[in-house]
Amino acid sequence: MNKMLKKITNKDLFAIVNIFLFLWMCYISYFDYFIHYRGYEYINEFFVYAILILMAILLAWRITRFISVSAQLLILLQIGIVINFAGGLIVLNDNRLYDNIFFGLRYDKYVHIINAFIGGILFWELYFKRLNLKLWIKNLQLIILVLGIGAVFEIIEYLVSLTIDINGVGNYDNNMQDLISNFIGAAASILFIRISSLIKDKRLND
Repeated sequence: MNKMLKKITNKDLFAIVNIFLFLWMCYISYFDYFIHYRGYEYINEFFVYAILILMAILLAWRITRFISVSAQLLILLQIGIVINFAGGLIVLNDNRLYDNIFFGLRYDKYVHIINAFIGGILFWELYFKRLNLKLWIKNLQLIILVLGIGAVFEIIEYLVSLTIDINGVGNYDNNMQDLISNFIGAAASILFIRISSLIKDKRLND
């Protein structure tokens, strides 16, 4: 038993906690909230997204299982997961947080921006940071990767709109706004990484 516990890494704990947290929230509130604010006719969409979220957590755990991931990066990932969960759980102005608009943008656009920002930092630290390439090439590849992953989710939403008659996916404008939000988040991550690097170099030279 002790040997098994010693083999459990921070990534294992991250996956276990988030799977348990997601299933628990689905049981106590997500399902009821979804029905209340979207309607029972949207229930098929709920199950599609629930399965996809579980698959995403398991895939992230599988990919990072044998990679060294710092606690700081896991905390960033946790922030991304929490703001997603909050969108469906928190009620504001008698609507789900996801359906609220702040400064002209729906909450879900901020989720896209923040998650793309976190994704940019994650991929930089785990992969691009070690590449022996010109900085602008690494930055371009990083943006393309983040946009590509975001596009996969948009494709899934499109397939949902094709296969489930009643859904809340949104229209073409919503799709493009999501992609633009992903681009803003990815670009912001590059700017943050660059500024952090300059500050670190300055401290080392002082």
